[in-house]
Amino acid sequence: MTSSSSVHTTLSASSLETTLPKSHLPDISIKLASNNYLLWKAQVLPVLRGYGLLGYVKDEVPCPESTIIGENGELQTNPAAAVWLRTDQLILGWINSSLSDGPLSQVINSESSHDAWQVLETLYGTHTRDRIQQIKGELQSLTKGNSSLEDYLQKAKALALSLCGAGKPMDDDEFIICILRGLGSEFDPIVAALNARDTFPSLEGIIGKLRDFEIRIQGARTTAPSMAFYTNRGRTNSKPWINNNTRGRNNRSFTTRNLPNNTPLRAKETFSLSKWKLQWNPSETSSTKQQSWAW
Repeated sequence: MTSSSSVHTTLSASSLETTLPKSHLPDISIKLASNNYLLWKAQVLPVLRGYGLLGYVKDEVPCPESTIIGENGELQTNPAAAVWLRTDQLILGWINSSLSDGPLSQVINSESSHDAWQVLETLYGTHTRDRIQQIKGELQSLTKGNSSLEDYLQKAKALALSLCGAGKPMDDDEFIICILRGLGSEFDPIVAALNARDTFPSLEGIIGKLRDFEIRIQGARTTAPSMAFYTNRGRTNSKPWINNNTRGRNNRSFTTRNLPNNTPLRAKETFSLSKWKLQWNPSETSSTKQQSWAW
């Protein structure tokens, strides 16, 4: 007859085995650093919940006894403890793989997923007053610089989320003022227009307007060289039949309108695209006056 303790052990081992993922846990795209704990946690928690493993890191699934009394009344290894240990170490290794060098060095001596979780939550989840002031200073001094608008906004949002996790959330207007302050001079027209309003639009509306304005800036950069090319080309080709630097008698500039009817013209066989202008070259002989045009 099977004892009740062995039946309970078998059931415990079976239930623990169902928590083991059939494949490795998915990779975390954003590794934990000193300033992105909330972003990291937002990736980790859904995975642990989805696989039914959150109880391990929360210490809600304790490790079973390592030995049990067998059917013959003797102590034997508890298979449920072996399954628990295997699952817990899988979680610990997965958490460690989602850490950057700094946080990883803090949990290097942790022997369970719960121990590592506690260390990380204490170090990065609980912010001191000095840390809060540091985050506020970073947010207020943040500038876009040469980065894209999207990268700039992501940095600002990460700092704002850190303040929220520290229990010091920013309201939307305060956050909008911070991001508008850090934009470059290129955004001065849209910043001035937004600051002129009595109240700001929603945060999503502000971000949408900034994105639209960035697209216009990029479009202006693309079309400006082409417009300059055609403008210069038009200036070069304007009034090709006048040479203001060539003066005839009485210091007068000559055009075709100055010529009498039936005046013979003669053109030299030289041509330059960069100087597409006729020059009036009057010359005189002893008997007749000869007039000619030169390219």
